[in-house]
Amino acid sequence: MNESKFYQASGHIEGFKMANLKTHYENGSFVVEFYASSILNQSDVESIGNELLLIAAKSACSRVVVDLENVDFLSSAMIGVFIRFKMRLRKNDSDLKLCNASPDLMEMLKLTKLNTVFDIHDSRRSAIESFCGVVE
Repeated sequence: MNESKFYQASGHIEGFKMANLKTHYENGSFVVEFYASSILNQSDVESIGNELLLIAAKSACSRVVVDLENVDFLSSAMIGVFIRFKMRLRKNDSDLKLCNASPDLMEMLKLTKLNTVFDIHDSRRSAIESFCGVVE
C-alpha cells in the first residue's frame, strides 16, 4: 500500500460507512476523496455534508486534505458545505487544504473569490507538504 496507510480503506471512519467519500491517512494528513465526479443535487450535497461533518467530529488528525481530482462539477451548495467543514475543523484546531481542482473548478473558485478562503494546491503532495515541509 505504498506510503499511504489506509484508514478503514473501504471508506469507513471509526465504524461509520461512508457512501460518498474515500478516506485515508497519508504522511500525517487525513485525505478525503470523492467517489462522484458531479455533486449537483441537494440530496448528494446533504449526504456529503453529513459525512464531512462526521470526519470533522471523529478524525483525530489536525491536517485534512480534500482531493478534488475526481470532481468535475460542484453546486454552489457544495461550496457552502466546504466552508462549514473548514469552520468546523478550525474549531477543532485543525486545518484544511484543497487540491487537484480541475481547471474549470479552479476558475469557478477564482470567480467567486473562494481561492482566497481556501488554501488550494495543484497536487496532493503539495498540499501535504504545506502543512509541515517536505514529504518523504
